[in-house]
Amino acid sequence: SRSISFQLSGYKLSNPQTIAANDTIAASYYLSANQTTAAQINFDYKEFDYTGMVTTGVGVWKAQPGIPGLYDVTLKAISGANSFRAYIYKNNVKYSEISLFQLSPNANFASTKKIRLLATDFIDIRPNASTTFIGGSLDADNTSQISITRIGNY
Repeated sequence: SRSISFQLSGYKLSNPQTIAANDTIAASYYLSANQTTAAQINFDYKEFDYTGMVTTGVGVWKAQPGIPGLYDVTLKAISGANSFRAYIYKNNVKYSEISLFQLSPNANFASTKKIRLLATDFIDIRPNASTTFIGGSLDADNTSQISITRIGNY
């Protein structure tokens, strides 16, 4: 009787289209203070960003994962006073609505959208009009935040 055994610890697949068990492509950011904008929302404070996919800054915020795949984008955008729509922009072109916030100050909910991205694609979130978004600490009830997670292959 013969016995064959294999040990594959720390094995990483070389194909960038495949998610290996030890690959985590995810980021989570939030607003550290209230922000009024009609352009990209600058989620300026990092909770985590495993691959450095996010560039922060007023008017330049973007997420560029660098690896093609299916991504889950979760947005919690809270306005103190007005209704708004929030859109995902892909490569500076409006791609899809992700959130509709009706006039109900400090309502707290999250919206999720799935999007396919190539390695060179980038996304950002923009409101349909100038809006004040609530910021603060991550443990506050109404802090606006975003997370982007790779959930599958392109």
